[in-house]
Amino acid sequence: MSEMEIRLMRPHQLKARMAECPVAYIPLGVLEWHGEHAPFGADTLQAEGIARACAEHGGVVYPPLYYGLFQGRMETIPSLQTDILAYMGWDKARFDITRMLDSQHGERENYVRLLVHMLQEAEAFGFKVAVFVCGHYPLIDMARAAVLLFMDARKFTGPDSMVAWAFADYMLVRDRYPKAGDHAGVWETSHLMHLHPETVDLSLVKEKEEDLIGVMVTDRSPAASTAQFGKEIIDYAVEKALVEVKNRLAHPGRYRSHGGALREG
Repeated sequence: MSEMEIRLMRPHQLKARMAECPVAYIPLGVLEWHGEHAPFGADTLQAEGIARACAEHGGVVYPPLYYGLFQGRMETIPSLQTDILAYMGWDKARFDITRMLDSQHGERENYVRLLVHMLQEAEAFGFKVAVFVCGHYPLIDMARAAVLLFMDARKFTGPDSMVAWAFADYMLVRDRYPKAGDHAGVWETSHLMHLHPETVDLSLVKEKEEDLIGVMVTDRSPAASTAQFGKEIIDYAVEKALVEVKNRLAHPGRYRSHGGALREG
């Protein structure tokens, strides 16, 4: 994979890759519980895998960012926290906001600032399009905020400024998969079975849905997951994402108007 990973490229390799397709894919995720059957890095592994699949058609992949918002250290969904704490033997007080250096608002602001910094670096390197690939769904809001702030500051810097965009795979494919997206259910687990089969153990999935710990099912139980389905849904998400990326490369001015960075098509 070194031919697409910027962290492994020598200068002449990066120049050649960018000459063919000046696009940077930046995977975003967290470390978070994903059921008993899947790894803590599930969100980021998915984001990186989708970014790599996109970059196979051109562009480079940035190192994944595993740290998002504070609550992602355990579980974003409050209703799932109690069972996870009990299973892991964790003290809920250790996740309390009072142990944070900053407020929840400050935490979000700092994360957005980091993302803007990453966009600024990508632009300085000469990329024409930079794309945040969000594996942890709540990060799409932070990524979009960073995109809008970055693009707002570039409205009057000329036609050579970079165009930024952010997406989460499930948002792109609901025309074909209305129940796309879940938390450690058939959607995410199938992703992992395709990308990193060694990290998934379906024998640990409880038979009854109500017995699953820290899993949010929107379609089917993770027990129904397959690598084939994972490849199918990733391929379609990549297909839809590449359309947006190619449009931004071909018509960057279309995405520089007020709020235009988030438009599709």
